[in-house]
Parts: sequence; C-alpha cells; structure tokens
Amino acid sequence: MPILRNVRAQRLALTRKRGRKITAREIAGQIGMTPSHYYNVESGNQPGSEEMAHLLADVFECDVDELLPEAKGKPSKPPVQPKPTTTGPPKRERTDTKSPGRVHPEAGAA
Repeated sequence: MPILRNVRAQRLALTRKRGRKITAREIAGQIGMTPSHYYNVESGNQPGSEEMAHLLADVFECDVDELLPEAKGKPSKPPVQPKPTTTGPPKRERTDTKSPGRVHPEAGAA
C-alpha cells in the first residue's frame, strides 16, 4: 500500500475553499474510517490504499494523482541531497609582527 501524499495540504486547501475549518475528524467520517486511522494516514505514519485515495480525492475535489505517489521507478519525494560541508573562510596566517606602541613582556622590563 502506498503512502499517500499531500493529504493534509488538500484538507487545508478545502478549508480555504469552503471558508470554514474542515477537521480531520470530519474527513474521516465522510470516508468511513476512524479518526485515528485518518490522522496516521495524513501524517504519513500509515500507508493508505488506492481506494482510500479515490475517496479522499472525491472529498477534496482534487485529482487522485495528487494523492498517490508517482509511478514506479520515480521517487515520490525528491532524493535528499547531502548538505555541503564548509570549513568556513580560510584562516589567516599569523605573523610575528608586533603592534606598534604595545609593550610586550619579552621586550625587557626595566
């Protein structure tokens, strides 16, 4: 069974479209599932079914392809790119020059 995608985004889009809050509990009731199962599907913790995707597409008034992962061979999410490692700006070489006007302990004490 596939992990459905964009379920929460579609519910929020329906909320904006209808001008009132559409709750996850309300959606679960409309498609005949328990709220806890719907929450798990919406959060991606549980896979959904193709049948569930069709029911949700009807409720959300969207195309079922917006909820199903892409076809086999194509990832449903873009691959995670490793973060570039940076070492920061190049370090300046320290020189042994002493600041003018500064008294250094090795300059000799009186």
